[in-house]
Amino acid sequence: MPNNNIYLEARKSDGAILSYFIECPETVSTTVDYVQATQDELTYLSALEDHVFPAGTVASLDDLYAHRKRVQEAKATKAAQDIETARNIAQKLSKSVSKPTNSNVYKEDSPIKASVKEFLRKYQANKRR
Repeated sequence: MPNNNIYLEARKSDGAILSYFIECPETVSTTVDYVQATQDELTYLSALEDHVFPAGTVASLDDLYAHRKRVQEAKATKAAQDIETARNIAQKLSKSVSKPTNSNVYKEDSPIKASVKEFLRKYQANKRR
């Protein structure tokens, strides 16, 4: 599996991202730091420079850290939604099992079965990402 990490060269004085490297440079500098990032983060920063920022403006470490924070918050929200969906499905299943009926609870067109299938489809799609 290829390594998805790169190293951003950032100016110490203002955090401006100057360049990137596939491998971390061994040299020590008084003017720049090297920060590990992913290819996706580099793509995001490049898109900011190309399509959002005024001409001549470069991305900074603050932009990188803000992006990382948004991604973490989105993942946490998504995980919470998945957990809530699973709880709701489990509650529906336990209610339907606890109430005996003459009809077949697990009919092909059952709303509970459809919601379980939908949850599993979403779960598998998220696992592939």
